[in-house]
Amino acid sequence: MSSNLHVCPLDKFIPPFLNFVRDEFPIEENQFYMLGDAEKYSYESDSQTFQHCGRRGYLLLLRLMYSADKIILHSLLNFNVFIILACNPYLLKKCYWVIWGGDLYSFMFPKNSLKYKLKETIRGFVIKRIGFLLTYVKGDVDLARRHYGARGEYIETIGYLSNVIPSNIPVSENNKKNINILVGNSADPTNNHFDALDKLAKFKNEDIQIYVPLSYGDKDYAKKVIDYGKSLFGDKFNGITEFIPYNEYICFLKNIDIAVFNHQRQQAMGNTINLLAMGKKVYLKEGTTQKEFFNNLNVKTFDIKDLDIFENFSPEKNSEILMKYFSLQNLKNQWAKIL
Repeated sequence: MSSNLHVCPLDKFIPPFLNFVRDEFPIEENQFYMLGDAEKYSYESDSQTFQHCGRRGYLLLLRLMYSADKIILHSLLNFNVFIILACNPYLLKKCYWVIWGGDLYSFMFPKNSLKYKLKETIRGFVIKRIGFLLTYVKGDVDLARRHYGARGEYIETIGYLSNVIPSNIPVSENNKKNINILVGNSADPTNNHFDALDKLAKFKNEDIQIYVPLSYGDKDYAKKVIDYGKSLFGDKFNGITEFIPYNEYICFLKNIDIAVFNHQRQQAMGNTINLLAMGKKVYLKEGTTQKEFFNNLNVKTFDIKDLDIFENFSPEKNSEILMKYFSLQNLKNQWAKIL
């Protein structure tokens, strides 16, 4: 019997993924090693799940890695995991790296420090030798090959339930007085909020409402974004600082008309996918891997350089393409090939 070890930094979409694997695949063949805050991101534990605890936890992780047939790395955000893999390169050929985005893009933010250079050297050593690269954004695999010399096999997967478009997803409503505009997805400077808000400033006298999710990330940065947004738009600016449960967030997205994602790297894909499927107009930065992905899928998005909130388009084709690709059945089929 083969065994799969999932190494998971806890995030909002990991507990649902755990339940998905339990429902769809033999539980005895899948173990989960959780890193992070189990109180914030609670999950149902059993004999196949392990919660990291102190230094001894990494010794347990190493033992589990050697006994597993496949190691599924749900992102490479934990640097201690990098160290373990660098010191045990034999493990790398059976590693499957699910690329999240933030775990790839550190090369975009170089620092002139010995610590940064050392980390990048270790990252490069590991990424180059990982056996399999998992994502649906092929451009991210190309970047891993270009910047880190990655040699692993590319396996296409939409990853998580958060990327599955619900069959009953709400459709657009056009009977609102205001044009509701979503800007970014987190309090991360890579959202480039200030530039996005500057681009929207020419519409400040129109009937608009701007919503900016800032519930996770850098709190100091979030405050600066709120202060700047209020200075430009006054009461038309709404900074969202409290976490919204998934079902409520989908209902919130239903009332959005336009999304402006000014990210300089692949980010906010769950938001983007759902918004496009709902028939919303989405602006992305040209040259990013997410813009390239949607272009290749023949899904219409707009270039943020040409931001015009009054430009019309027909969203029906977008919804049809996305509902087929980001389906639960496709997710099942893809993970069945991996696990």
